[in-house]
Amino acid sequence: IIVADTSNSTITNVDLYANKVTIKATIHKFKVIDDNQKRIDTLEEKVFNYNYKPPKMATLIDDDGFCYFYSHLLPIIKEMNVPITSPNVARYAVEHVESEYGVMTWEQLEECALYGAEICSHSWNNIGGTKYPIFDEQGVQVMSDEEILYDFIKSRNTMKIHGVNSDCLVYPNASDAYEKIGEIAKLAGYKYCFTGGVPPVHQRGDFDPYWISRFGMDDKLLDFNRIKNVIDQYWGSKDSGWMVLKIHTSFADWRDAEKRTIMVDNIKQMINYLRNMGVTFVTAEVAAREYIV
Repeated sequence: IIVADTSNSTITNVDLYANKVTIKATIHKFKVIDDNQKRIDTLEEKVFNYNYKPPKMATLIDDDGFCYFYSHLLPIIKEMNVPITSPNVARYAVEHVESEYGVMTWEQLEECALYGAEICSHSWNNIGGTKYPIFDEQGVQVMSDEEILYDFIKSRNTMKIHGVNSDCLVYPNASDAYEKIGEIAKLAGYKYCFTGGVPPVHQRGDFDPYWISRFGMDDKLLDFNRIKNVIDQYWGSKDSGWMVLKIHTSFADWRDAEKRTIMVDNIKQMINYLRNMGVTFVTAEVAAREYIV
């Protein structure tokens, strides 16, 4: 940088002006370089994120929080070191609702969580079913959006109070048939939500986080070959993906001791079969960090 010597009469205003222009041009040059580097860094990050393929993952979700999760799935969690997700109707656990076959208490849910189970929301009142329908038989909406929102918020707050996953909602009953349910869940503060249906294997960024499909396995749990066929059909040769599977230990088959034994054994075989394919069983929370963009 040229510094003008005021004692030298040969330094003119023109020289000073030229000097300032040079300095400004140099500063601008380095600013452009810096801005371009930032753009390059941003572009590289975007390219990395676009090309990034997370490892193969699977999440097993058992709806409703019934006692057979505690008595039959918790032993699998302990024995095989595998997380299983349990969406719970918050009111059932909070108010110790007695059902014909029993739901887990918060003490039992917390014990499950200690061993790696993921506890999350299945609404406050199990809305969408016969007791708390969103629509009547004629298709007329009988539960307002505000009532649904209140239910979802109350359930989420309950999960937060108990220190479990309050970002995840598994839509209960037929509530996912309501086209606005995802918008309401988002307003309630949830970050990702599960429905039913296909596909069961998701690729990074290719799905709506408020509409994550799960493949129902209840009708296949008595026959491992049917389980294997589903896995083979949907995984194929994929080197990445998140498989989400749905079961209900609240369903009638679990009340039969002989069938329970078969289903538990087949769930173990399913876990080992997927692991042998290089699939890691994870909670919804872990998979969401990898697969939701």
